[in-house]
Amino acid sequence: MASGMKSFLTEITMNTWKSNLEETKRHYIDWWNHKGIVLNMWEHFQTGVKPHADIPAPPTPKSLDQKWFDPEWRAEYLDWYVAHSSLMADMLPVANTQLGPGSLAAILGGVFEGGEDTIWIHPDPKYSDDIKFDPRHPNFLLHKDLLKAVKEKSKGNYYVGMPDLMEGLDVLAALKGTDKVLLDTVMQPEVLERQMQQINDIYFKVYDELYDIIREGDEMAFCYFSSWAPGKMTKLQSDISTMISETDYRRFVQPFIREQCKKIDYTLYHLDGVGAMRHLPALLEIEELNAIQWTPGVGEPQGGSPKWYDLYRRILDGGKSIMACWVTVEELRPLLDNIGTDGIHLEMDFHSEAEVEQALRIVDDYRERPGIVREPHDVITIENTASIRPFDVNLEVNRIIEKIEGKCDTSSVSKPRLKTSRIPGVPVKASTESSDNTPVIMSVFDAIVAGNGNAAVDATRKALDSGELPQDIINGQMIKAMSEVGQRFQDGKAFVPQLLMAGRAMKAALELLKPMLAGSKSTTVGKVVIGTVKGDLHDIGKNLVASMLEGCGFEVLNIGIDVPAEAFVDAVRNNDPDILCMSALLTTTMTYMKDVISALEDAGLRDKVKIMVGGAPVSQHFADEIGADGYSDNANSAVNVARRLVGAS
Repeated sequence: MASGMKSFLTEITMNTWKSNLEETKRHYIDWWNHKGIVLNMWEHFQTGVKPHADIPAPPTPKSLDQKWFDPEWRAEYLDWYVAHSSLMADMLPVANTQLGPGSLAAILGGVFEGGEDTIWIHPDPKYSDDIKFDPRHPNFLLHKDLLKAVKEKSKGNYYVGMPDLMEGLDVLAALKGTDKVLLDTVMQPEVLERQMQQINDIYFKVYDELYDIIREGDEMAFCYFSSWAPGKMTKLQSDISTMISETDYRRFVQPFIREQCKKIDYTLYHLDGVGAMRHLPALLEIEELNAIQWTPGVGEPQGGSPKWYDLYRRILDGGKSIMACWVTVEELRPLLDNIGTDGIHLEMDFHSEAEVEQALRIVDDYRERPGIVREPHDVITIENTASIRPFDVNLEVNRIIEKIEGKCDTSSVSKPRLKTSRIPGVPVKASTESSDNTPVIMSVFDAIVAGNGNAAVDATRKALDSGELPQDIINGQMIKAMSEVGQRFQDGKAFVPQLLMAGRAMKAALELLKPMLAGSKSTTVGKVVIGTVKGDLHDIGKNLVASMLEGCGFEVLNIGIDVPAEAFVDAVRNNDPDILCMSALLTTTMTYMKDVISALEDAGLRDKVKIMVGGAPVSQHFADEIGADGYSDNANSAVNVARRLVGAS
């Protein structure tokens, strides 16, 4: 903490709709000091709630732009929303003014787009590696106008929440694209470090100006998780960290998180997904960090599950408070019995005030008991996931990204290995030399595994000059190289940047061979069209699957993100693919896959193409339900399923 914990309540002139606000403040102050229990809920509910004031609902918004980006309309809506929300237990009267996750990216030039349920932020079309802050940027002015409008409307009845600005690599990924940021960890790490510092410096300027608008005395509330503190607080994160090594996390994330924790009194880190768990030791090293929130991710049990007890114990034993989310009333007693009652923030999954009352009785029972003493836990052991182990730059092995592991099915061929290995994240230069300055000649295989595009092109030229046939280079070296990289990725010995680098190197080398392969069907396992469905802007998993398919001998047409049904139909009609692959990362968008299949049926094309589906929320059951021919939850099985669908395995 930058200035030490406060043990008193700041005197302010608010008259909120929450009758027990002072009690809730005491619970929060205890929690920030790693004591006691907070019983809260992130999303408010209105069903069965007696309104706190006679506030009418605003008219239906005329457009999505008005819904999200009209300060006056949103102020009226939030006034109605809080007035009709349950504020029992420690649920806070706070207006959610967020402008999308990571709205700092929009302030820095990213492009806003309002969706039905969220706000998308597209990359800055004028992006420059020299990141600068323009205090007159329309998106920054929108932030301030929104907060001022809501503050005026609130009349002291509720807090105005701090928007989810986010920071670091996640903001940069929104500005320039996830793939480019991951490649920067390898190709221009010094530039990336400079950009992280630029983003941090800008973050503090933006944060301070917004804090001065929303604060009540020194107090404030935060939109994310609807939380409160007696001074400056923030939610920190690095969701992209699921894709990078511990080494890169300590270089590109940890120092900047630590700086934020030193400058802001109350800090909560949003740890998102099983793939991010390996970075917990680095987080626990940040003494100034107060608390860690755990989000298990799609397909995992939520925060009250016994699966996460050991994780919570490790965080608590590391001197941090915890926030467990989407806990049910039935999970309360077992959770508190196992992890204790000090430094516990419960974000409940309430549906009625009767459930709140039931949870209050349980929590009050624990609050009246002497503290529960736990035995310290040195190692987290979680079923079906890698254990968190001490940091080891050379030996750490993890499964990395849930749902997008990859390797090619080349069981019929042997897999040669490089004679030497390198630490993931350290690039191999094109003009590679040995220790005695003798040039090292890299094979096509070695160059692709090393992610060295220049060397892969040079090696391909030399192979052709020596008389090797293009088909032999592809089958004998390129596909084997992608198989090797995929295996390392699956084993946790390589990370997404290395997989992307290998894919780029392979594509660069393949460009030399394409003119010689025109019209040769024998060189292609099959043709694939792949895209992310309409309403979904996530592309990293899709791109990885596309790279692995291409590396394993498929011709791939990647038609991008937010793809409508008619575009999928046109791509099938115009390209005559063997397989159509659809991806979705959101439960709200995956149902659109059925619309695409229906559109193909209406166009008379369904019987002409096999359909594969995948993505974090998608399951085999869902694939069967919508009539897909194949399903994969990772790039490894995607390649195998694709080969089976075209009769290649």
